[in-house]
Amino acid sequence: MMLSSWPVHMGSITCSIAMEAVKPQLTQKREVIIRKYEQGCRGRAQVEHPEEEDINTRPFINYLGILQEKMLLRDRILEAKHRHQEAQRVEKWLKMIKHWTQYQSSKKMESRVYKGIPLPVRGKVWSLLLDVDKVKADNPGKYQQMKEQGKLLSEHVHQIDADIRRTFQNHVMFRQRYGVKQQALFHVLLAYSAFDHEAGYRQGMNWVAAVLLMFLDEDDAFWALTQLMSKPKHAMHGFYKANRTKLERLQQHHDNILKCRVPKLKKHLDSQGVSTAAYTQKWFQQCFVDEAPFSLVLRFFDVYILEGEAMLTAMSYTALKIHRRYLLKCSGNSLHEYLQDGLRRTWDMRDDAVLRRLQATKEELVKFKCLLPPSAKQEEMPSMPLGLELASLVPGPQPTCRRRRMGWRQNRVGCAVPVELQAPHTQVAAGSRNNPDRFMVASGPGDTKSISQGAFVFTPVLPLNAGECGPSQPEIKKELLCPPKPAQQGPRSGREAWSQACSAARRRQQSGGREFTALESKKKADEQCSPRQPCNSSVKVLRIHISGLPHPDLGQYTDHARPGRMGVPP
Repeated sequence: MMLSSWPVHMGSITCSIAMEAVKPQLTQKREVIIRKYEQGCRGRAQVEHPEEEDINTRPFINYLGILQEKMLLRDRILEAKHRHQEAQRVEKWLKMIKHWTQYQSSKKMESRVYKGIPLPVRGKVWSLLLDVDKVKADNPGKYQQMKEQGKLLSEHVHQIDADIRRTFQNHVMFRQRYGVKQQALFHVLLAYSAFDHEAGYRQGMNWVAAVLLMFLDEDDAFWALTQLMSKPKHAMHGFYKANRTKLERLQQHHDNILKCRVPKLKKHLDSQGVSTAAYTQKWFQQCFVDEAPFSLVLRFFDVYILEGEAMLTAMSYTALKIHRRYLLKCSGNSLHEYLQDGLRRTWDMRDDAVLRRLQATKEELVKFKCLLPPSAKQEEMPSMPLGLELASLVPGPQPTCRRRRMGWRQNRVGCAVPVELQAPHTQVAAGSRNNPDRFMVASGPGDTKSISQGAFVFTPVLPLNAGECGPSQPEIKKELLCPPKPAQQGPRSGREAWSQACSAARRRQQSGGREFTALESKKKADEQCSPRQPCNSSVKVLRIHISGLPHPDLGQYTDHARPGRMGVPP
């Protein structure tokens, strides 16, 4: 048994050694990717052959920003007609936006959405439908925090960068490598990967976020994406979970619709070995983005934001009905290719006609009570809180020993602030007593009892044992985002800690122990501390202060031990 297990053991050792050797290279490459997106056009200049399409190959741009090789006279006439219709509808939409609460859930709103939201007001209407302004006001500064946290901890940088290269290469906004919109798309996806630790980043998110960025700025696009992921009406979070429960639920519902309404087409697909999962995965995960003509995608996206997930199966059923005759003629690989790639080409029907068919399909499915899919399962919902923040990111320069003796403290984001300006809700975890050289700070509202319920995020912070230069930056570990252990009870107030210190000092005096005066303690600290040398005495004092116990060498001159506040005696 030992001989048979020896090659497996050696293989695992070799694999771990190889991973350790590759890890620094991946880290370096990750930093290079982030730096190029930060530099923008300067980062593009560092690439020898930027992966972007030459605009000379597609010199024509339509009214939606799509690059085209040629522009026929028929297309110009249709575009002019569409612009004229939108100009007439803009005034009506401006009136609806002004009285939004009156029209929000009305039949008129639904009717006008199916007719199409004009381009000038599409971003504003999407924001109102998704309550972007409200959630943005409730979380001030959250997007910037998630973006910085994603740059530090996200494991999806390489995949996000690879997918951005393939996102809307034929659109004028995303054509230029490391351009403004590619930068915004990278930041939005990186921030969401830090915002939603359970889903992180999955392929398909890039298309949805790119469509939002065409009509919203970077901050609003991020919150619109979070609303699409977490709002019960859409709940796209379930599409990107590892268990794929929601995707399977909608695919099963789509199968039931085909069996009930178009049994002949369903039988033909089954005979050719075409399963529902073969073509509906991208349809559902990407909301038909890059799976249909772009003008039709925008019209369907309007309806999806208004109606919710029920329109995904309705649109799938509508698309198969429109192309039913051609699908019945196809077989084998041609049928597979057409369902996966053929629908991207121009449809025989205009967009207005397709939307009228979609509205009729909705009424048909409502009549036969098969519009709404089965209710969502608990496994589809997020099992972890969204938007968890690290209590401490990259610390700033460490304060000198003199600054610490004058009563300065180091707060949870790494810069020195006076004691009276520190947040009173910061608590110290019990794990610091087990390892006095490293302690953990909990960030969040509430008292210590909430820590045991997993409502806080803990971050290791190194002791203040160096001068102005300070030690190296602490390593922040993602596994600290799990629910922490219950915290032990410390002194309830500074007065109680002071009385404990005085009692211990009196006991040592009675036993004959020598006590330092305040002047001697300060002189000893001055001799051991300098801006360039470590200060060992500050480490001792810091341990005393966190644990709430008196130091044997400083006695009654130990500072007040307040839970959660780091400091040294004056």
